[in-house]
Amino acid sequence: DLSLDETIKTKIKNKKNIFKKLKESNSVELTLGIKKTKTGIQRINEEDNLLFSYLPTSVKSNIPVLVNSSFIMGANRQELHVDSPLNQWLFYNISYELIRWIGDLVVDEYGFQAYRLLPNKLHLANELNCEYERGKLEAINQIPILVSESDELLRIKDAIFDEVGLSKEAFIDRQIIKDFVLKRNSINITNDYNPFIKKTEFENIFLELGLIKLSWEDLSLFFSHEDFVETHTIEDNIKLIKFLKDTKKPENIRNKTLMNWRFIFDHRNILTTPIELFIPIIDDAKWREEQTISYLHENIQDYILENNNYKIWLEKLGVREKTDIAYLEKNILPKIDKYGTEENTFIEMKRFFDMFVDGKLSNDIMDKLSNIHVLTSKNKLLKVSKCYFSNVFNPELKLEDILDKDIFLNEKYLFHNIDKDDIKRFFKKIGVKDKINLIKASAKISKQDLSSQYKISKDYFNSGDHISPYPHLPISSYSDIITIEHIDLTD
Repeated sequence: DLSLDETIKTKIKNKKNIFKKLKESNSVELTLGIKKTKTGIQRINEEDNLLFSYLPTSVKSNIPVLVNSSFIMGANRQELHVDSPLNQWLFYNISYELIRWIGDLVVDEYGFQAYRLLPNKLHLANELNCEYERGKLEAINQIPILVSESDELLRIKDAIFDEVGLSKEAFIDRQIIKDFVLKRNSINITNDYNPFIKKTEFENIFLELGLIKLSWEDLSLFFSHEDFVETHTIEDNIKLIKFLKDTKKPENIRNKTLMNWRFIFDHRNILTTPIELFIPIIDDAKWREEQTISYLHENIQDYILENNNYKIWLEKLGVREKTDIAYLEKNILPKIDKYGTEENTFIEMKRFFDMFVDGKLSNDIMDKLSNIHVLTSKNKLLKVSKCYFSNVFNPELKLEDILDKDIFLNEKYLFHNIDKDDIKRFFKKIGVKDKINLIKASAKISKQDLSSQYKISKDYFNSGDHISPYPHLPISSYSDIITIEHIDLTD
């Protein structure tokens, strides 16, 4: 029985198509009927769902249950009066009471099947649909229908869907997860309760209705959350590693995603990404004192040595034994454009040279090393690929006395007691030049870029062959241009 308050009574007071008895009544009966099958609760198809006004009408609806009430109909019972304030009020209450009923059914024998009855937008006229939607949204905001992990009913706005499942794990304080999610969504809820709901098949619907969640994509930020960092222990970290490896993850969360998350403790108790972490080699007795390189925490090392499947998994994420080549790939190549200083250049280049001689540098690594900075003969830092051999290296073309440019490799790279040809072969392999080369610009390039990047004189474009015969269509770019290095220094 729906109580007729003064507001709705006033609206229907002077309506001629409403019976006097109904106007004088204090309530209206509303009946909702669920379709039950062997497989449980089902929505009723629109084709089978007629509205009842104590007898069936001809009005079909996509309301998921049967509805009977005192609807105001046309004389032939085939038409529902859209502008009737009583009908509009009834449609508001249909969705509101249906959601209230879902809240009762979900803790009854039907469980999560009750969510199959969540109302959609109607296919009826706009005024009725608007009231139906208003009732739904107000009910969603006011009525608890979600079942928490503590078997309590929660309103959607008070609940959190933990897509990951972390809130069920004992090694992470559930309150920290709650605080993180609420803060990230700018929600201020101070009540001490368990907001995490049980998983159903209907989370996507609830998310559209305002449910917030902890997603897999949120974990990268969560692992940097201040409360998590302050309370997380080494023992917890081992459990977290096991959780992340063993838990089924969505397709978009792959190893290349995890390798950039700061979730593993290093030897200094700092949460670090897998791609930054090393495992010390057996004969390295001083790794615990290291301050510039991150080693896997000793307790985690001990664990993965006893549990090889986790070691294999961490290696897939980028954790490597600290060999010279591993250090180069993890710590130097990712920042090679900014690598190389006056203080370390000779030591580092000697180390790379030794690795080259030992056959440890692949062609891909050699290509990347062309971006490292080295010292010129006048002690300026310059990318290797921009350098020429100075005369002391006995290049194919001795340019040092001809080109007035600070682009020649410093002679201190002739390491002591090392064959000059071997050194030259190494530097040539990573991009140092020993002659003037052709420059080919196959792709379309503008005249401005040809002048600035390739030093082609602007006068070149003013010659007869390069002047467009159509003044309104000037030539603005070229392709398949071939020039030579340092052409700007010619007369």
